[in-house]
Amino acid sequence: RVLFRSNRPAISRDGHSADGVFDDTHTYAETKRELIIWITLIVSIVLLLCVLNLCGPLNHILGAFLFGMFGILAYVFPFMLFFSTGIFLINRNNKRVVRKVICSWFLYLVLAALVQMLVNDKVSGVFDCYMLGCRTKFGGGFMGGCISLSLSAVMGKLAASIVLIIVCIMLFVF
Repeated sequence: RVLFRSNRPAISRDGHSADGVFDDTHTYAETKRELIIWITLIVSIVLLLCVLNLCGPLNHILGAFLFGMFGILAYVFPFMLFFSTGIFLINRNNKRVVRKVICSWFLYLVLAALVQMLVNDKVSGVFDCYMLGCRTKFGGGFMGGCISLSLSAVMGKLAASIVLIIVCIMLFVF
């Protein structure tokens, strides 16, 4: 007994129907995913050009913001944004892949904290970390500063560094 019957011919994996006609209709969800991936590619290219000082006056706004937020890891941010968005949208139903994408972002933040810990400049707060990232394009930026300064205040710089290294290993394996 058939509950649902469609008037559309069956479509094979290569897009051809049973009678050999190519069917190029996309669902709304597929079109939306493709559009998001294309927009993310454009945004990532603009961000990369800003980080590399190749985007004119936008360098001073977006480039400085990225360096202030993530320090030297701002160079990696456009790639992380594009690849994680693409991988997530293509495999969003695969829980293992989604977990790996989330772990990669946490690893990115923990690496920013480790870079901030390695910087020998004395910073008194996270705003100083932001300004250090903007001025020198080094350090861990605001995000790395938040993590590293709070951990250093609780357990000291050496213990915080060891904890961050262990967390990096765990996130890389997980």
